[in-house]
Amino acid sequence: MIEKIEKIRQTMAEQKYLEAQRLIEHVLQFEKSNELLGLFLEIHLLQGMPLPHDQTISYINSTDDYHKSLELIQKLAVQSLESRIVEIKLYEKIGDLEELYNKISDFYIHLYERKIPRHFEEVQQLRKKYFASDFNLDLKELLLNLDRGWNQEVENEVRRLIKDCFQKSTVKNKEERLSLIEKVITGLNFNNSAKIYWNFFTLYLNGIQEKKDYKKIIELILYFEDLEFKSLILNLMDHLGLEDIATKYSDVIKTQKDYSFVHFEKYYPHLKKYLIQARPVIEETSSATEEIDLSLEESPKESYVPDWEDETALDTDLELAEGLKYQEFNLSGWLNLAVGFLQSDFNKSAFMCAKKVKELATNNTDFLKGSYLAIHALMKLRDYRLALDYCYEALEKVELETDILSFFYLEVELLIQLGEKRAAKKILNNIQAIDRSYRLSAKMLKRLNEI
Repeated sequence: MIEKIEKIRQTMAEQKYLEAQRLIEHVLQFEKSNELLGLFLEIHLLQGMPLPHDQTISYINSTDDYHKSLELIQKLAVQSLESRIVEIKLYEKIGDLEELYNKISDFYIHLYERKIPRHFEEVQQLRKKYFASDFNLDLKELLLNLDRGWNQEVENEVRRLIKDCFQKSTVKNKEERLSLIEKVITGLNFNNSAKIYWNFFTLYLNGIQEKKDYKKIIELILYFEDLEFKSLILNLMDHLGLEDIATKYSDVIKTQKDYSFVHFEKYYPHLKKYLIQARPVIEETSSATEEIDLSLEESPKESYVPDWEDETALDTDLELAEGLKYQEFNLSGWLNLAVGFLQSDFNKSAFMCAKKVKELATNNTDFLKGSYLAIHALMKLRDYRLALDYCYEALEKVELETDILSFFYLEVELLIQLGEKRAAKKILNNIQAIDRSYRLSAKMLKRLNEI
């Protein structure tokens, strides 16, 4: 073999390229040699001839020189699907992600233009590995899949793209993306399922144009059964200004087994107005606010009138608090949920979230935030003793003067509620010693001193 190669090299040195080419072709018929293949391709390059496809691919697959392989593949006489896939792999091997992205995108366009219905797992694996959340590649893959016909896999992909538009906080051009997906499936209106999704897009993008559009909304309600898409339909109604219909539909959603208020809190906080029953306004019997008796002496038996409570809201709060035990969010997510629940009087749920903030806190600031929210939730639940324990725990970690004053004041309120007014007076004196301009403490202390 070595002698044959040396003879070929000598023939090439004498610039007898055609003779050297015939010698190589003759040898290659009987023996495989990467070095011979390299010489064979070099002769073609020296003559300015396009490279033969099969021999070039064979040489590229047997060498580790990826940059040289890219030069060779670009000089092929004919570009095939195989050569395009090999080129994509080469860009992945040299780590050029920009060109890798462009080549994958071009490959999808090539398949679509030529109506090639095959799956190419090697390309899809690289796409998922490096560009898993790229919307433009998602759209091209959807086009290819639609060419193979509407099926469950295609429908799942359309559903995923829609949910990403609404549920990913990083998506800023939601309408533009929805419009692009709508254009992709426009030609599939003959399919009942595809038409349902197309109706969703047109309603969201164009609004209600005619009476039969209300029929489309009914079809959407009947078609989608899972919570994620029911929440999208409720969002669509709110987007279209159909608040009365949205209110009635929300009542249906709340009866579903998979209903979760946390889902709406996370992805559609603006829809909470349909899910939380507003408390009726109670007429005041007196224009003047009743003064609190801060007397340190025993007083006659006090009459107690409990706050109005919505039993439905209490039941929902208990269910939410129970469900939150199995949820996982980061510290910021638990913090936002605690604030939202506290504002909505879902106090058990707020307390549960505040405890999670304390557990996940890695610094005093976050720990104190969780403690502050937990104390307020417990005060609304009238568990003053546990709230006081939380207050003492927080006071051990406070550093800033403003935080000290805030938790001291909470401690005073809790002590008064527990009937420990002498202890409350002592804390107020401490607040005065720290900051005499703390007006609320001065007012309360004056009142206690007058007794």
